[in-house]
Amino acid sequence: MKRFCPTCDAMVDTPVADDRRCPRCHHTLEAALSEDPAKPRSSKPIVAIAALVVVAAGAIGFWQVRMARTAAAPPAEAGAPPTQDLAKLMLQAGLKGDGAVPPGTPDEALKKAGAAAKDAQGVAALLAAQKGPGKLQALAPSTRRSHLVENTAALWAQVQAGKAEAIHSIEAAFLAQALLQAAGAKTELVTETAGLQTPMLLSRTRLGVRVVGDKTIVEPLADQPMQQPQVVPQAQAAAWWLVLRAHSHRVRAEYAQTYLDLGAAAALAPEEPAVVFARGVADIDQGLADKGVPECEAALAKRDDALARLFLAEVAQALDQPVKALQRTEEVLKAHPDLAEALVAKAVLQLQRVATVPEEQKAQLVSEARTMLDKAVTLDAKVPGARAAQAQAALLQKDDAGAEKLLREAAQGGDLDAGLMLSDFLRKKGDNAGAVAVLQGLPQRLDDDRFVLALLTALMGNKESDKALEIANKAYAQSPSNPQIGLMRADLLRMSGRTQEAIDALEPLKKSAQGDKIALLQAQLLLQNHQADKAEAQLEAVVAKLPESRDANLLLLMAYAMAQHTDKAEALSKKAMAQKVLKPTEVAGVYLQSGDAEHAAKILEAVVQANPAEAEAVGTLAMVYTASGRKKDAETLRDKAVAAAGDKGPELKALVDKAITAAEGELKRMNEPPPAVNGAE
Repeated sequence: MKRFCPTCDAMVDTPVADDRRCPRCHHTLEAALSEDPAKPRSSKPIVAIAALVVVAAGAIGFWQVRMARTAAAPPAEAGAPPTQDLAKLMLQAGLKGDGAVPPGTPDEALKKAGAAAKDAQGVAALLAAQKGPGKLQALAPSTRRSHLVENTAALWAQVQAGKAEAIHSIEAAFLAQALLQAAGAKTELVTETAGLQTPMLLSRTRLGVRVVGDKTIVEPLADQPMQQPQVVPQAQAAAWWLVLRAHSHRVRAEYAQTYLDLGAAAALAPEEPAVVFARGVADIDQGLADKGVPECEAALAKRDDALARLFLAEVAQALDQPVKALQRTEEVLKAHPDLAEALVAKAVLQLQRVATVPEEQKAQLVSEARTMLDKAVTLDAKVPGARAAQAQAALLQKDDAGAEKLLREAAQGGDLDAGLMLSDFLRKKGDNAGAVAVLQGLPQRLDDDRFVLALLTALMGNKESDKALEIANKAYAQSPSNPQIGLMRADLLRMSGRTQEAIDALEPLKKSAQGDKIALLQAQLLLQNHQADKAEAQLEAVVAKLPESRDANLLLLMAYAMAQHTDKAEALSKKAMAQKVLKPTEVAGVYLQSGDAEHAAKILEAVVQANPAEAEAVGTLAMVYTASGRKKDAETLRDKAVAAAGDKGPELKALVDKAITAAEGELKRMNEPPPAVNGAE
């Protein structure tokens, strides 16, 4: 019976129905599933839904929304920004070159454009004329991006060239500030404090530039004027800007630069919680949740943030802590019952529980989830994850047609989560062509590894391997630091038989956070490509760093065997077996692959002598004997092992007989004459 253990924060199986002790920690369990349907029972998703609102993608952390009034920004002096002081602090924090230029600093092109605009009205008109694709366009709050805005001058150059990607309100505000100052205006930065804002997570933070002595606010990307503007210190706003840039580095897996930007942000605004939270997200993103979650919680203690709590709920869910995830979600709903993102988060948790509750409770859970989702969509038609979750609910109600209709409608509107789910749904039905069509109809997010992986998988399923490799090359060119996209590309090269190109493609990825894993993958390809010496040197470095890694030791042993470095292979195999890093059967398997059946037999004989009924060793040794022409020895070995196995004797006999038969079949195939060619006999 399934029960929930609050101490382990996980579902456990109790072999006896009335047993109320956890088999893992022995603390008291909660009631059985049927006794309390209100408790969360599982953190295992039924279908991968790409959002608990704040997180989507595989890489953790979109910047999302919060209530601005929880922490007011301190007042600031009006006037020109102290760019020299900011530049000095950024340089001292380790930033270099263009990356050390404070936001809002005009270059000659900006100075010329601002001077030509003459005044604030002229600058506002100039910026209004620049709006549109490739120029000034707003980044959607739920959108993850990897492209960088290195500094304000670089952004203006991209806008003028018609090659700018969507940007954040903070970045647009600094552009406006640079132009206004070039036009001779004295300015101050202001932020909106009415309604939902995000000075913690920044995705919906509105920043504008107000002309001192005038009520004019220039905010290039705004649809509506600010209702309650409040002055923001230049240094604080610059720190926000650096947090945005750090985020772009993070999703590109450029963690060294991420931390440099966050260090500079902390130097500009030492008390700014958004910087602390961003550092925590970066740590979580690299698998350091034990460090990152407390950092995020420390930031929340300084500035409460509804959607930051939802982010931590998603992190808890990913860590298999369903109770904590539910608690954080309900905390948000208690304070903000009409927050669409929180309603979606709660609904998704409900849907994930369905697989663990009795049949009579499933319908109620799904119905409750659908009610929450309908309300969320009414509040915000574009709330992330809602349409995909509605489709998930329809699937649970056996309404496949309804689910597909919901997903198609959402995908046609550019909903990435819905499009990804629909493509997966179609592929599982065998409609790879349909999946390709759906994905190609979405905004082409070649910087998003979820989108790229889905498109490549669909293309491969549709037997369009050349097209898949073309897409992988484009995605890699756009996001060369993204290890996931790089790995996809390398795997496609491998599958197309271009092994050396795949090896070369993995080389730059070894500098990423997954460097050791990628080094092992590359070593495997080197061995397949008969480059044992190169693989050997690489694997020795990995084993020195990760001495308890089974994969690294096994690959290194293969490299030694292939290179015929007998002494090294012998020393490694003895050490690995003594330390229980490798099993004797694994070591024997390597020697068999390298053609040294005698050495493999010796290793297995030692195991069988110590434990005559060790099934895996006995079966493998019987196969070695048979393949070596010693079937009688294999049968003798079998009979002794069966006699020593007691009640498990029949099972062991069947296993060994199967091994002997397999070895005989292989021998027969090896001894058969080759087939006739071109009719020759």
